[in-house]
Amino acid sequence: MQLKSCHSLFTSLVNEMKQPFSSLNGKKLRRYVSSKKFITGAIGLFVALLSVALFVSFKPLLKILIQSKMNLGKDSEFYNWWANPSVPTEVGIYFFHILNPYEVQNGGKQIKVKEVGKFMFEQHYERIVTGFSEDMSTVTFYERRYYVFNPIKTTGSLDDNITVINAPFAALGSIIPKVIDGLPIPSFFSSLPYRGVNSFIDSHKQSLFVNTTIRELIYGYKLDILDTAEGFSNSLSSFGAGEIIPKEFFPNNSFGILNGRNGTLDGPFEVYTGLANTEDLFGYFKTWKNKTSLDWWKSGSCNSINGTDGTIWPPFIDKSKKLYFFVPDVCRSLFVTFKEEAVHKGIKTYIYSAPDDAMAGMESNPDNQCFCMNENEDQCRLDGIFDMSECQNDIPLIVSLPHFLGADKRITDRIVGLKPDSKIHRPIIHVEPTLGAVIHGDSRLQMSIKVPKNEYLKGFENLDEDLYVPLFWGYKKLGISDDFAAELKSRLFTPIIVIKYVIIMGIIFGFLMFFVSILLAFLCKTQVLSISLIDEMKPFQLSDDGTDKLGSTPASIVEMELLMKTSPETRI
Repeated sequence: MQLKSCHSLFTSLVNEMKQPFSSLNGKKLRRYVSSKKFITGAIGLFVALLSVALFVSFKPLLKILIQSKMNLGKDSEFYNWWANPSVPTEVGIYFFHILNPYEVQNGGKQIKVKEVGKFMFEQHYERIVTGFSEDMSTVTFYERRYYVFNPIKTTGSLDDNITVINAPFAALGSIIPKVIDGLPIPSFFSSLPYRGVNSFIDSHKQSLFVNTTIRELIYGYKLDILDTAEGFSNSLSSFGAGEIIPKEFFPNNSFGILNGRNGTLDGPFEVYTGLANTEDLFGYFKTWKNKTSLDWWKSGSCNSINGTDGTIWPPFIDKSKKLYFFVPDVCRSLFVTFKEEAVHKGIKTYIYSAPDDAMAGMESNPDNQCFCMNENEDQCRLDGIFDMSECQNDIPLIVSLPHFLGADKRITDRIVGLKPDSKIHRPIIHVEPTLGAVIHGDSRLQMSIKVPKNEYLKGFENLDEDLYVPLFWGYKKLGISDDFAAELKSRLFTPIIVIKYVIIMGIIFGFLMFFVSILLAFLCKTQVLSISLIDEMKPFQLSDDGTDKLGSTPASIVEMELLMKTSPETRI
């Protein structure tokens, strides 16, 4: 009974092992398994290699796609946004109230100031296109800007009184000596013109500082001294002297921050459209006022019109490189450098900021030596300021960062009340690197007046030494609306992210399929060999006495047990 039971168990086991492969012999089975694994591995390898190829070529393909959209062609979607921006620019102005004007004018060593403001405006502007080049590589246009006062966001009132540097009179301190030096009179008569000028100053009761309202300081106030100076300039012109007070700087013989700037045309400008093989110059200036370079400074590098308008750059920003922009109001090109990566309104950006060496003195930054037009080069060694008098008809305008941030101590130590703060006063912009567009930007600059000591000129004779008197600082905040940011994300950035993840997943799963197929082929090798052995075994049945019914060869239980314990390789 025990032998029969074992015989039945073994017979059943063998038949069950053979049943699933009854239609396949060992060789066919090996070919079947190998072909399946080969197809799976080949598909996986193809998907992986295709995904790698797409990953490598994704950025160049995306760059071509972006450049086809980011251009200033007439029919481009970007052109309409560029020509007529829908979101106004926020403009804020802070003034420096002089607390000790009489002390300073009579030889005081320090100026005491107090910041007043902010006074808020919305700047609306339009670009009036006048034409394109024949090959569509450049577009020429004018800009018109409008400033609308925003009382809700303003701190203070336009009718508040304030004491500031008297800019038109302070300008005489630099202009008059040059006019007199240019007169064709003997040097021993040089004091005679100064006597006339001093009488002129006395008759108009002018001083270095003036008390006025914020409204007049912004929109302009009429000065009799400018009317008289115009007549005086006309008289001197017969002796070969130029105009004393430039009309461009004081339109209508008035002075104000926005005087002559609200609603007036500026230009013409010519910039590259990004078409006709100018993709890498997209947004860069080609000419300004029909000039390809400036003519105020010593060399070509300082006279170059280099960069964009500071709102766009060619797509795919390289953060290792400086971003240049041309500022006509400052008479030069400036640059910003990469600081860090950030997220603004859900969009990944690069933060750029103005470094200290952009307006460093020629000793700290030799590249700025060509901006030095002063006969006394020691004035050009002062860090943190830029003297614009050469391009402003000798009006001694000084540009710096607000509160003289990063400026030479020889300037800041003489001014009490300055509170320079990098977080508040250093310009920063958020640039979306794929498009090259500014998502958010804060442009911040300060205007000051340089007042020279002059022992022959009334009002300047008692000064302790040359002064740098801050007048105001302002900022422009530009950016995109929340709706436009959401549209950019949904139409561009989200699809880009999805495509990148799909490609990466294709690489992962493709190689996974390939290696898994190899592993399964290896693991199945043993199983296939075992099945081959079973296929080659003849069917048999055991009689009750242990003999094979199909033959006479005895098949003892011991032999069968030995057969089952034998390794597949031995059995084959």
